[in-house]
Amino acid sequence: MDLLSICIPTYNRRDRLRELLKKLCLWNVDNIKIIVVDNASTDGTDKMIKEFAKYKNLLYFRNDINLGADGNFFRIIEEGKKYSKYSLWLGDDDCVTKELFKDIPILLEDKRPDVILLNSLFYINNLIKRYIYILFNKKLRLLPNRSDIIETNIENFCKNYINKIPFGTCIVNNKLIDLDKLDKYKGTYHLYAGAVWEALDEVNKNEGKVLCYITSKPYIIWGKGSKSYKDIMKDVCIGIGKWYAMLPKSIKVVSDNEIKRIVESKEYGDKSKFIWESYLKYIGKKDD
Repeated sequence: MDLLSICIPTYNRRDRLRELLKKLCLWNVDNIKIIVVDNASTDGTDKMIKEFAKYKNLLYFRNDINLGADGNFFRIIEEGKKYSKYSLWLGDDDCVTKELFKDIPILLEDKRPDVILLNSLFYINNLIKRYIYILFNKKLRLLPNRSDIIETNIENFCKNYINKIPFGTCIVNNKLIDLDKLDKYKGTYHLYAGAVWEALDEVNKNEGKVLCYITSKPYIIWGKGSKSYKDIMKDVCIGIGKWYAMLPKSIKVVSDNEIKRIVESKEYGDKSKFIWESYLKYIGKKDD
């Protein structure tokens, strides 16, 4: 079993995926697997992937039908568990820095963390800025250079990061992931984030603490592709309400406060009411 899998869900982004794989395959090392799960693309992704046939550490899986975003998230988590001790779930229009292949295996082997949140590089006015995306604020204020943050208290970690784990910035210890606990997050558009909190809840129950790293050094290059849910915002808000309702009881106080803040501040405009309605609906089902 390899140390790490870089797991990439994709759908109809053939050209962006090709550019990503060129870099990953060039930089890759022996103990890192690259896994692509194609959600039934119709743009020739399956033919394009043959260009990389010589790279034995690259695995390609294609769904027979489109499983939706969460269905494909589930599939990449499932495949990552089969092939490696840790998984990085990466967007098909994002990339990693070359340094990841050198630094992260050392961190994983030496510290054996439960979760790593990776600092990111992203674009402002077409210029790359160093930025801890997971500490994002609305003013886009760049944080100063700092050493890695280490958090062992699940409640403190939750307070700081419950709504700040964008897809593509997180490495998770696969042994902590129970696939049976993830079905309830389907339809939330954030199944992958549910997997993070379920994993941390599991280790916290067993050991009374967690081991989470937040890197100061940036290892993710945030892509320019659209990450907007604008066209389906009502459905996304309903999904967000369900997501908060499904979270583990160990972080219930924090998650309850956070969803109340989101609704009261109208963070999603007039669609925020759907978050609260959905939350109340599903919290009742969860308690039944």
